[in-house]
Amino acid sequence: MIILGLNGLSRWGFHDPSACILINGKLEHFVEEERLARIKHAPGRSPALAVRECLNLCQVDWGEIDKVAFGWDLPRFARRADPSLDPKDIGRLLLRDIGAPEGFPVKRLVFVSHHEAHAWASLPLAGGMPSLVVVVDGQGETESTSVFRASGGRLELLETYDARFSLGYFYEAVAWYLGLGLAGTGKLMGLAAYGPETSELVFIESEKSLTTIVPTNILESMPGSFDDARAVVERFWIPFLRDRFPGIDSSIEATQAPFAHRDNLDSVKEAVRAAAFAQANVESAVCTLLARHLTGADRAIVLSGGVALNCRLNGLIARHFPDRAVHISPTPHDAGAALGAAIRVAIECESQPVSLGEFPYTGRAFSDAEVAEALRTTGVTGVRVEDVASVAADLISSGACIGWFQGAAEVGPRALGGRSIMASAASSATRDHLNSRIKARERWRPFGPMVLGGHEGRHFGCCSDARFMIKSFPVNLVSRSRLGAVVHVDGSTRPQVVYADGPERMCAALLKAVQAQVGDPWVLNTSFNRANEPIVYTPREAIQAFRAMPLDALVLGQWLVRRPNPEQS
Repeated sequence: MIILGLNGLSRWGFHDPSACILINGKLEHFVEEERLARIKHAPGRSPALAVRECLNLCQVDWGEIDKVAFGWDLPRFARRADPSLDPKDIGRLLLRDIGAPEGFPVKRLVFVSHHEAHAWASLPLAGGMPSLVVVVDGQGETESTSVFRASGGRLELLETYDARFSLGYFYEAVAWYLGLGLAGTGKLMGLAAYGPETSELVFIESEKSLTTIVPTNILESMPGSFDDARAVVERFWIPFLRDRFPGIDSSIEATQAPFAHRDNLDSVKEAVRAAAFAQANVESAVCTLLARHLTGADRAIVLSGGVALNCRLNGLIARHFPDRAVHISPTPHDAGAALGAAIRVAIECESQPVSLGEFPYTGRAFSDAEVAEALRTTGVTGVRVEDVASVAADLISSGACIGWFQGAAEVGPRALGGRSIMASAASSATRDHLNSRIKARERWRPFGPMVLGGHEGRHFGCCSDARFMIKSFPVNLVSRSRLGAVVHVDGSTRPQVVYADGPERMCAALLKAVQAQVGDPWVLNTSFNRANEPIVYTPREAIQAFRAMPLDALVLGQWLVRRPNPEQS
């Protein structure tokens, strides 16, 4: 059976469109539209390019597709978004949007509720263990938080909260208020470490449920409007933040402030207080929900939804519930709904577990000949080397910052060694150089390390299942001085642990070579992209980014490109 999984539509504010293909219960490819369209989050776009990429990579024709699984209950969503739309037209609208041929059977479409799709996207990582599953995002069809129990291949819905209780909208509102933009929640997480601890909570666990200080009539005050985010954020959270954290320039609201403003936020008292306040409230709300619903039968905690990209929250949960395995997919955001919908349909139709294959390395891989052709057509001189790991290790150990392009592209917002920038993890000067000159990021933003499996326990506290750089852990005091480039101001880091027998085997070879050079098997790892662009996908994009960024070298498969010496040019 061939199942095409989808997220995204070119209307109604969808973002992070994506597509994947499962063949006989195995994930073959999974690609985000942003990588192909070269637009971050690809808002307002369908996943048409991602669909075409998956079909081409799998050599599948439309006529061979048995089911198309969409990670939203689109008929339910459309009833609120556009009541005038005939429900019979929704399937045809979607199929046209993704470039399906005329006459493709609408009956092959399956709509999966958004939070259920999120849940299934992370569930395979739990390996079938009985699990409590918590999905937290801005909002699905109507829900902002959903709590499920997974057992015996079934998913039972326990509780939901509507948009008034949206932790995602709350966190976005604080990012918006501080001038980081609605997409600046990742930056807000990093900024929170500079603020003081706070005990003021706006999401409170009552005897029976989660309560909030948002008035219950806030949504009803906007009759006819379907955009709950605008109601909650603009009519409540922004005025609340103005009163609670005065002194923030109001001209930056509802936009992304100029870089000079953002670069200085760590020294703005009210800004770091607001960031710490937002982080503390999200952590408290999620942890109390978990504590209320966990039973002795739940052997694992599974998190999904956009809020599950919060590394500090995820690490805290791992420390607070040490007797439970904590699993979060590297794609907990909306792009992951494509995979979750396909998994749900596969399990329903085939009654067997799904294999994720070499997930998250599910994009396109490029042959040696394709890399050579990209070098030739771009006019860049490269040298082919046999032991590329040792050559890259020599460069990193000597202080170089390199672009690293190996194997299939990873899926998700964080580079995991397929399309990365690598550097020494030892010195804070490397962090500052990467932020200011190479990545053009705010100077206070942290980086994380890639670490060889088996060595993480000596350096990071409670470092459980850290394959995806999605959990933050405290760094042992002895190790902090040796990891200056990747230890944040609060003494934490978000590591990626790699293994020689995993799909990231080239990264493991690099770390072994680095260990032979300097004694420690770790490097700084960050995404290979220019500011405001998605992670590179093709060799040509890697070359273009290398040219635009002052990296010292570029490793493309077995090819090495060095930055020309200006004195010799």
